[in-house]
Amino acid sequence: MLHAPFDYARLYRIAPALHAPLETASATARVSNDKVELWVASQAPQATRKAVAAALGRSLDEVVLYPAPAGGSFDARLDTPHAVEAAIIAREVGKPVQLTWSRWQEAVRDLPRAPAQAALAARTAPDGSLAGLKVRVAMPGTTPEFGARLFDGADPLAARAAQERADPLGLAGCIPPYTIPHLVVEHVPTALPLSTGRLRGNAAALGCFLIETFVDELAARSGREGLSYRMAMLGQDIRLATCLQRAATLAEWSGGRGGSGQGLACHRMTMNDREGRIALVASARRDERGIRVDKLTAVLDIGRIINLDIARQQVEGGLLFGLGLARGQTTTYADGLPLSSRLGQLGLPLLNDCPEIEVEFMEADAPPFDPGELGVAVAAPAIANALFSAGNTRMHSLPLTGELG
Repeated sequence: MLHAPFDYARLYRIAPALHAPLETASATARVSNDKVELWVASQAPQATRKAVAAALGRSLDEVVLYPAPAGGSFDARLDTPHAVEAAIIAREVGKPVQLTWSRWQEAVRDLPRAPAQAALAARTAPDGSLAGLKVRVAMPGTTPEFGARLFDGADPLAARAAQERADPLGLAGCIPPYTIPHLVVEHVPTALPLSTGRLRGNAAALGCFLIETFVDELAARSGREGLSYRMAMLGQDIRLATCLQRAATLAEWSGGRGGSGQGLACHRMTMNDREGRIALVASARRDERGIRVDKLTAVLDIGRIINLDIARQQVEGGLLFGLGLARGQTTTYADGLPLSSRLGQLGLPLLNDCPEIEVEFMEADAPPFDPGELGVAVAAPAIANALFSAGNTRMHSLPLTGELG
C-alpha cells in the first residue's frame, strides 16, 4: 500500500470523540387519547416525530413537537432516543413526564465521531514539492450508518450494518485545496462494535487534520517554509491564498522556525454551489499543564456576510470546539461502556485555557457560506503544527495526547 512510487509515508490515528454538550438530553412528553405532545430539542424534528409515532403505534398526525433550545448540540440532537423514551414512560404512567439524562447516561448513549486509522503517502519532486498524494482511511461508513437511522428509522444496532458501506461524504474533507498532479483518496469500510454519529466538523475536521499536518511535515522535510510551500500549490484558488497571506500578516508569521511555536492550517469547504475558506495561524506550546494555546488568528472568505456578529461567534465557537478535540473530548471503552463520562475527565478547555482569538473576514460577493464548521476543521492541525515548531514531536493522532509509536 505504501510502496513505490511513494517516497514518504505516515500513519495516523483518530480516536472517537464525544459531543460533550453543556446540557444533557432532555425531553417532556404528554400522551392523551388523541395526541402525543413533545417538548424536545431536535435537529431533525420530523424524524423524531416518526420515531415516537412508530414506538407508540400512533399516526404521525397525532404527534406534535414543540422545538426547544438545545443548549449546545454539535449534531448530537440529530438522534433523539430520549424523546421516544419519555413518550413511552408517559404512556405507561398516564401522566406527563419530563426526562433528563444524567451525564453518565449521556456518555453511554452518545454516538461518537467515528474513530479512524489512515495512511498518507507522498511522491515528491526533486525540489520537495508534492507531485502525488495517496490518502487511505480505514473507518466505519458513518454517513450511511447515520442515514439508516435518520431516514430509514433503523435503531443504532440495526444501522450499524451500514458501516461496511463506502462513505464518500465521510472522506470529503480529504480532498485537498491544493493543485496536486496525482491524487488518490480511498476509503476502507470497517465495521466496529460501536455505533457512530455526526459531530461538529465531520469530514472537514478529519480530512483537514490529515492533509494539513502531512503537508506541513513535507514542507519541513524539504527544508521549505510552510507558508510558501502551501502558496506554491494554491495557484488555482486565489481566494484561499489571499486568506493564507492575510492570516500570516496578522499573526506576524515567523516562518514556523524551530522554537517559534507557530503553526499554519487552511481549508476549503464546499456545500452545493457555495464555498467557504479559512486560514489559521496558531501559537501554541506545552507546559506542565499540557497543551497551551496562546493565540489563534483566523481569516475567512465565506462570501456575502448576512450578520457579522453571528458569523464571528460561529467561527470563535468552532475554533474553541476544535481546541477541545485537540486536547481530548475522547474516551476509551470497556465492555461497551465509556471509561470517561464526566466533563472534567475529557480534557476540555477551561476559561483560563482559552486563547486570544482574532478573526477577520475578506470582502466577497459570493453566496454566503455557513462558517460554523470551518473553525473546527483547522484548529487541531494548526495547533499540532505549532507544537512541532515549538520544539515538540510531530503529532500523528487526535487528540494530541498520544502517538502511534
